[in-house]
Amino acid sequence: MGSPQDLRPCRARAWHGRFIWGNSVRVLLLAALVGLLASMQCVRADPIRTDQLEVELIAEQGALVAGGRTWLAVRLHHAPQWHTYWRNPGDAGAATQVSWDLPPGFNAGALEWPVPSRIPVPPLANYGYEGDVLLLAPLVVPALGSGDQATLRAHVDWLVCKEVCIPGSADLVLTLPIVQGSVIPDARWSQAFERARARMPRAVDGLVASAKASGRVVDLDITCLGCTMPALRSAYFFAAAEGLVEPSRAQALSQQGQGGGAIRLRLPVALDLREQRSPLEGVLVTDPALAADAAGIAISFALEGTPLAGLAAVPAEPALRPPLLSFATLLALALALAGGVVLNLMPCVFPVLSLKILAFVSDAHGDAREARANGAAFAAGIVVSFLVLGIVVVALREAGSSLGWGFQLQSPWAVASLAALFLVLALNLLGAFEVALPAVGGGSAEQARATRRSARASAFLSGTLAAIVASPCTAPFMGAALGYALVQESAGALGIFAAIGLGMALPYVLLTRSPALLRSLPRPGPWLLWLRRALALPLLGTVAWLLWVLEQQTDSGALRAVLIGLGLIGVAAMVHGRVQFRGRPGWEMAALLLASGGIALAGVGLSQGTSDTSVKSEPEHEGSGASKQAAAIIWQPWSPEAVDAALARGESVFVDFTAAWCITCQVNKKLVLERSDIDRLFAERSVRRMRADWTRRDERITDALARLGRNGVPVYVLYRPEQSPLVLPEVLTTGAIEAAITAK
Repeated sequence: MGSPQDLRPCRARAWHGRFIWGNSVRVLLLAALVGLLASMQCVRADPIRTDQLEVELIAEQGALVAGGRTWLAVRLHHAPQWHTYWRNPGDAGAATQVSWDLPPGFNAGALEWPVPSRIPVPPLANYGYEGDVLLLAPLVVPALGSGDQATLRAHVDWLVCKEVCIPGSADLVLTLPIVQGSVIPDARWSQAFERARARMPRAVDGLVASAKASGRVVDLDITCLGCTMPALRSAYFFAAAEGLVEPSRAQALSQQGQGGGAIRLRLPVALDLREQRSPLEGVLVTDPALAADAAGIAISFALEGTPLAGLAAVPAEPALRPPLLSFATLLALALALAGGVVLNLMPCVFPVLSLKILAFVSDAHGDAREARANGAAFAAGIVVSFLVLGIVVVALREAGSSLGWGFQLQSPWAVASLAALFLVLALNLLGAFEVALPAVGGGSAEQARATRRSARASAFLSGTLAAIVASPCTAPFMGAALGYALVQESAGALGIFAAIGLGMALPYVLLTRSPALLRSLPRPGPWLLWLRRALALPLLGTVAWLLWVLEQQTDSGALRAVLIGLGLIGVAAMVHGRVQFRGRPGWEMAALLLASGGIALAGVGLSQGTSDTSVKSEPEHEGSGASKQAAAIIWQPWSPEAVDAALARGESVFVDFTAAWCITCQVNKKLVLERSDIDRLFAERSVRRMRADWTRRDERITDALARLGRNGVPVYVLYRPEQSPLVLPEVLTTGAIEAAITAK
C-alpha cells in the first residue's frame, strides 16, 4: 500500500494485495484497513436547497495538509432570474454573510468576492450575482498529526431576490481528513475554483487612480503609467463601500488621447452619503477589458474634497452606459411631450391665456401667414424658455446645487419681479398705456414690417411668460419625465425640457395652422376693447396670488415694502400713459423717478425681510382660530424622522408635497384634501397626514422628492409599513385617495 501522500481522499481505493497470513490475521488486518479508509472519507452535509437557491460548503482539495493552506468556498447556485448580493449590495439588498465555526488552531480569512454584475431593478440598481458563484475564503491549517480529521462549519445568511426578496440562512458542514505533504485538487470542484479565480478582480501594474469630489459628483481619474489603453466603449466602477456612489445613475466616461493612458469616470454621489475611510476601494470594469486576463481591475484611491449628497435616479437600461436614445429615454420624451400638452389645461397657465386669446382674435381674420408666424413665435418663446430653465437647472446641478422644478418661485425676489411684471401687463390691457412701436421712416412698407416684427416679439414674450408661470406646476405625465431628466446627462436632460415646451406649444401651433378654426372666431370690433379690459382681471388675480405667495416667504415688513413699491410702479405706468396720450413729455422724468423709487423700496424691503431663510408655515385653512387649530392637528409638519417614527408604529402616512406658488396644489387642496368625506376616510383608516411645504427651498424636501423619482410639486404619497411608497396622480381625486388607502 502507498504512502499517505499518495492517497486520494474522499475516494475509496481497491486493495489488491495478497493475503499470506492465516485467516484470523487476514480478518484483523482487513478490519483495520477498513477503519483507516473510513476515517479518511470526507463527510459532506447535503447542499441546502430552496426553490430559489442552492447553498453548499466545498473545498478545493479533498484533504487538509497539516500546517498548510487551502481554499474553501460557499457555493451559491441561483434559480433563473434570481440573484444574491455583492459586498456592496447597491441601492437595496444585503450582502451574503458567512461566519465560521472552526476547530482550534484553524483560521479562515476574509471572503474574496468575484466581480459583480449591475442588476437594474427600476428605479434602483443592485450589485450581485446570478447563476453559479463561489465566494472564496483562504483556510490556514494547524500542524496536526496524519490520520486526524477536521469538521468545518459555516453559518451563511443571504437575501435572494427576483420580483420579491426572500431571506435565508443555513448551517453548512464539511469534514475533511488531515494528511502530511501535499494532495491534489478535488476533481469535483477544481474547474469551479478555476472559474471563480478568473472572475476575481486583480490589480494591474501601471494603473494609478485618483479621485476628487466636486459637488454632487466624484471625478475618478485612472492613468496608465508606461502602458497604453484601448479606446473604451464603456466603463463602470463598483465602489466597495456603500454610501459613496449612487448605483442607479449613469457614470459618464471620457478618455484623453488615442490609446493614451488616461480615462475619467464621473461618479454620481450617493443620495444616502456616508462617511468614507481612506483609501477607498472598488472594482473597475471596462469594455474592452484593460487587462485580457482580468474580469475587473481592483483599484484603490484617496478622495480629495468633500462630496455633497447626490440625487436619486429613475429607471435606466441594464447596460453599463445606457445609449442616449434608450427605450427609457424615448419613453421619458413621450411622457414629457404629453405632459406639456396637458399643462395647457392646468390652473398654472390660466393667468397668461388672456394674452394669447387677444392675439388669436386679432389674427383670426388677417393674413394666414402672419397668424402662422405669430403662432411659431409664441411656440418658440415657450420652447426657448423651457430650454433656458433646463440649462440653469443642469448647470447648477453640476455645480453641486440641488434644485427642483419651479425653483425660480422659491425666491421672493423672483416672485416680486413677476408680480410687478403682471401688474404692468394688466395696466396695459386696461389701457393705462400702450407699448409704442419704434419710429420708422420710409413709407408704409417699412411701417408694416415694423408692425410685424413687433407682433412677433409680443408673441414670443407671451410664450416666455406662459412658460415662466406654468413651469412651477407639474401636469400628469410630467412627474416621471422630470425625475428622469434631472438625473440624466446634460443632453438627455435638455431634450426632456425641450419636449415639455414643445408639448405646451403644440396646441397653439396647430390652431394657427388651421384657417378654418381661426375663421370660426368672431371678427375684431368694439367688443374687443371690453374683452381686453376683462382679460386684465386674471392678470390682476395673478398679482394678488403672487403677493400671497410672497407673504408665505417673507415677513410683514417686506410685504408692505413690496406693496408700496408696486403702487409706485403702477402710478409710473399711468403717468407714462398720460405722456403718450396727452403729449406731456415733462412728466416722463416723474414716471421714471416713481418707477425707480418703487423698485428700490421693494428691493430694500426684500433684502431685510428674507434674511431668515427658514420656511414659513403655510396657513392650512381660512377662517376662525378654532378651525385653524383643528387643521393644524389634522395636518402635521412633515419630516423624514416623523414619517419613519409613524411607520415604525405601524401607521400609514399620507404626505402632501406642496408649495404656495403651485396653483394646482391649492386647487387640489380646496377641492379634494379639505373635503369632509376625505377627513372621515383618513380617520377611519387611521392614516396620519403630513404636509411638506416647499414654498421656500428645503434640501430635505428636494431629497425626499428625488427618492420618489420626482422633482416638482404637487406630489402626493402614501407611505405604508413594510411596503413601497405609493405615488398618487398630480391631479388629485377622491377616488384616487380612496383606492390608495384601501389597497392591500
